[in-house]
Amino acid sequence: MEQKSFWKDQAIVIGFFIGIWSIFYFGDFGWFFPLDESVAVGTTPISAIPIIPVLLSFLLLIPLYWWVYKRPHKLTHYEKQGLKSIILVFLLLFILIMIFRTLILLKYGLPLEKTPMIFFIVLQIILVEGFYLRDFGFHSDKLWRNVAFTFVLLLIIGILVAIIIGTIVFGLAFAGILDLNSLLGTSISVNWYGFVSFPFQLLCVGISEELLFRGYFYTKLRSNLGQISSILISSILFGLFHVAWYIDPSAPGFISDWSQMAFHVGYTFIFGICMCIIFERTKSLICPLLIHGLMNSVGASLATAAEIELFIEAQIWLYGLSAGILIPMFFIFVIWILPRLTRLIGVEYEA
Repeated sequence: MEQKSFWKDQAIVIGFFIGIWSIFYFGDFGWFFPLDESVAVGTTPISAIPIIPVLLSFLLLIPLYWWVYKRPHKLTHYEKQGLKSIILVFLLLFILIMIFRTLILLKYGLPLEKTPMIFFIVLQIILVEGFYLRDFGFHSDKLWRNVAFTFVLLLIIGILVAIIIGTIVFGLAFAGILDLNSLLGTSISVNWYGFVSFPFQLLCVGISEELLFRGYFYTKLRSNLGQISSILISSILFGLFHVAWYIDPSAPGFISDWSQMAFHVGYTFIFGICMCIIFERTKSLICPLLIHGLMNSVGASLATAAEIELFIEAQIWLYGLSAGILIPMFFIFVIWILPRLTRLIGVEYEA
């Protein structure tokens, strides 16, 4: 395809993205569903959910599904793109998404820009670049094996995390640093919003972010770079993607909380690395999608008491102690457990 046609199609897709985003931004019409109590979404406490944008997040997926999977179309693959071209195109998409993501978050405090993002990246892959979604891991091959692999993986991770946390907690209690009785008596609050948000977290948040960062960008980088470089670059950008939660025009430096932002970017960077490793071994987005949706919905549902959070924030050395245990466990998991698990369940990609 000629270069002129490429940028013409690119302009059409960008215009379509802006149009759908505008519906989300201006289409609330004052219809909000009040919550019994304020809950945290990302870093923003909300007391009501805008009805129209949330409904649109699901309804707009129907014509998109029909267009992608039901409407016959022939695609012509481009020749292999150079690294510079891949990065320039992705940075264009990334900057546009970040601008509109930030505006949505400033208005709603909710990630309602996800469906426009899905349209953006799907049309980018199919209309502009001439590929099928399955080329970027979005397919149903070995679907139930990948679902089983996800839950077995989460079970193993849960056991490992419980062992690590238990070791740290009982070690601190034995040393007299932490009051175990007080800790065991700490309440955990549960809100229903996080659990019922799972469909949205899976179908909108999970698909948009996993298809963009792991499916599209990581795959494109991997065609030119090695595995480690591709993982690091895509994961760094995935971490920076979450800076939008902390942008506040009225705050010094336009950032509401620098320490929380650094923590959020850090753990999403690590999460991105883990999802890239899983995607590299399976060449399927099923497991990353499920993990992403589950972690977001369960994470929004559970909140520990403020005393524990204050204790953790006050004891900075705990981060170093945790890292000293988690980092070796991470490498054991990646080098020894994950390869064996993918082969055992039969989801390992074979070129």
